[in-house]
Amino acid sequence: MSSLRHKPGIHAPAVALKTGSAPYASIPAAPPLAAILEVLRRGERFLVCAHMRPDGDSVGSMLALGMVIEKMGKAADLVTADRVPIQYWQMPGADAIQTMPRIRGAYDAAFLLECDSLERTRLRGLEELFVVNIDHHLTGREFAHLNWIDHGAASVGEMVYQLARAAGVRLSPPMAQCLYTTILTDTGGFCYGNVRASTFALARELVEAGADPIAIGTRVRTDQKSFAAMQCIEDRREGMGGGNAGTRRSARRRRNDRRADCGFLRKSVHAANPVLLIERCFLFRRRFPVQGAR
Repeated sequence: MSSLRHKPGIHAPAVALKTGSAPYASIPAAPPLAAILEVLRRGERFLVCAHMRPDGDSVGSMLALGMVIEKMGKAADLVTADRVPIQYWQMPGADAIQTMPRIRGAYDAAFLLECDSLERTRLRGLEELFVVNIDHHLTGREFAHLNWIDHGAASVGEMVYQLARAAGVRLSPPMAQCLYTTILTDTGGFCYGNVRASTFALARELVEAGADPIAIGTRVRTDQKSFAAMQCIEDRREGMGGGNAGTRRSARRRRNDRRADCGFLRKSVHAANPVLLIERCFLFRRRFPVQGAR
């Protein structure tokens, strides 16, 4: 069930859009999509954020919502407090997501995806903005000026899809790829209890709109394994002197490091994708430079 609630403490039948200069005309209480669409229609510049340490649903939903806003003739800035994980770098438009600790500038509204509070974003500067909260988790809380919480949605990406349809925005192949990623990752590859017949129906529509399920699934799965291997190596080396092999290490620990390195390379080769292999090797060399190598 989805719900729309105004910010606690505001009991008037309407909520005013607060911008950097003067408030918009009030928006009457309405079903979630209608109220959010009214926010989008009246504004011009929007902020789209997600929770710290973004995952597949938050990254894909941010990108897709940004595309919806742009197709409506508006401007959108996508911001997170933490960098996008490696397995989502190749998503359409991922390089447009900015990483910063504080929000600066004037926005007509800020859309927070998959957050149960402002603090969940780990972004400063959201307090003065008109906030729209879109979430599907059972832990979702009505903390914003407008709250759309749908516990029946398999992902926030599914809710963004509904918003796009309501706005009359046609699905593009890049948008379909982003939305398919949200469903794939938040359902555990269609294995979790939030999967319904409608989930598969939406996945089919996204594939017909241009999403490549094999490419998306392969990239997400193999890059997750490689990222885990790299993180294991990085954690081990940072724990032994900030990335310096050093003489303080025992022979046994150095052998463990080499095994982890080899495990990372084996996972890359197993992916059987030369482009991914080159990308990972380049990233590996950049993060773990070898002394004396050029």
